Amino acid sequence: MGFFKKKKNILPPAEDHIEANLANSTVYVRDLQKIYPSAKGDVQAMKDVNINVMENEFVSIVGPSGCGKSTLLRMIGGLDTATSGKIVIQDRDIIGPGADRGMVFQSYTLFPWMTVGDNIKFGLKLRKMPADQQVSFDQTHVISTKELDIDGRQAIVIERQVLESARRQIQYELYVTYENNYLLGMFVYDDTELDTAIDIVKGLKLTATDDPEAKRRIVAEEYTGQEEATAAAPVYEADENAGKKNRFTETSKESMEEHMHQVGDSFNVPQSSLTAKVSKVELLDSPDAIDAAYALDPVKTDAEGKLLNNVIAYEKCGNGIDQLDEVVETKEVKEKILYIEVAYTNTSDQQTGDTMFQCGLLWAKETGDGYETVDVYAKDDVDYDSYYGQNYRISNVPLYYYNGKSAEEKNHLIRVQPGETRTVTLAFLVTEDELPYLYLDLFSGNADYTQFSQSALLYGYVDIRQ
Repeated sequence: MGFFKKKKNILPPAEDHIEANLANSTVYVRDLQKIYPSAKGDVQAMKDVNINVMENEFVSIVGPSGCGKSTLLRMIGGLDTATSGKIVIQDRDIIGPGADRGMVFQSYTLFPWMTVGDNIKFGLKLRKMPADQQVSFDQTHVISTKELDIDGRQAIVIERQVLESARRQIQYELYVTYENNYLLGMFVYDDTELDTAIDIVKGLKLTATDDPEAKRRIVAEEYTGQEEATAAAPVYEADENAGKKNRFTETSKESMEEHMHQVGDSFNVPQSSLTAKVSKVELLDSPDAIDAAYALDPVKTDAEGKLLNNVIAYEKCGNGIDQLDEVVETKEVKEKILYIEVAYTNTSDQQTGDTMFQCGLLWAKETGDGYETVDVYAKDDVDYDSYYGQNYRISNVPLYYYNGKSAEEKNHLIRVQPGETRTVTLAFLVTEDELPYLYLDLFSGNADYTQFSQSALLYGYVDIRQ
């Protein structure tokens, strides 16, 4: 959800003010058009777009799917070209990507015209790191290496140590040589057979093409090479205290209980006309009991559809060369699904916009004069470095949520009508050991179940201890 800070920034400037706007803008877009050719005729994706973004100004672009938001950002980032128009950033015409701009994609993204190694080294090149320091290979936790011949191509497979865990782990790394010094790298997770990965590689070929898009990528590659001549990126000193001021492990009784809510209480949603009420908290033994309209993660069950017991593994980490990681102790615990329903009601006479709901769990207990967080699985009598669940991940993030209307809207409440109540359903994987310490954080988005959040205390935790 976002809004334009100043609506006038998206309006075309008067002709006699062009130079003035250009001089005062950090990002200047003028008469931008984007047309995609197709067999059925040209598609006008963008027309006469004009934007001025000033220094230190925060601008969000909102609009329906397919209106050109991502296309515009890609052109500003230099990852796509405009059919016509002008893009200037800090007095430089944009003709390709550069180190002065960054873009966070909706999925994992690589430069398709670069080799795997060049993708890895791209950021290091822009930071002027010497070439002999750019290539590094993690030599730790290697169980074995083996040379292969895959369709006449030299290849090597590296097997790494994998301990039994609910986390997906990389078990194999497969590297295959291609013409023109290209190297294919493939990471194979522990839920995929190595032979399956090799079969995929057998069907891959590098083929020269006259495709105009491929030629455009070559031009972009040449441009990124020119970027190496620019000034080195600034080096920032790390602040060890950054992010710690809003997280802590102890708090007073007053700060915890002043805004605390109980199951069945109605309370206001911050910065919204909605009220919230946790109307149901229930423990389940099977995911089949949930009418899952939107499941985030698959849940492992036995032959009868019941949850397995979880196994908490305590791990002692080795250096990966002289000593591998080792599970030094395990503890079996009873796993449950914590099912929660939250009723959101619009108390105003206007429909709401887009409200994202996010939530997490906190482990905490009362002390003599306040509250402190609890590390439920910590053990004082065992020498270990970390712990994890072997059958299920230990997490305070929901494995399931549904907004009561549309699976496509995921964890968003969109256009709740005046007087309407929308019931959101949530589900967490927990163990019986966690039940006496559970508090629900509906608003802050804190991902750490062993630390209080200042904003969560302000809005109020919901007491859901069992």
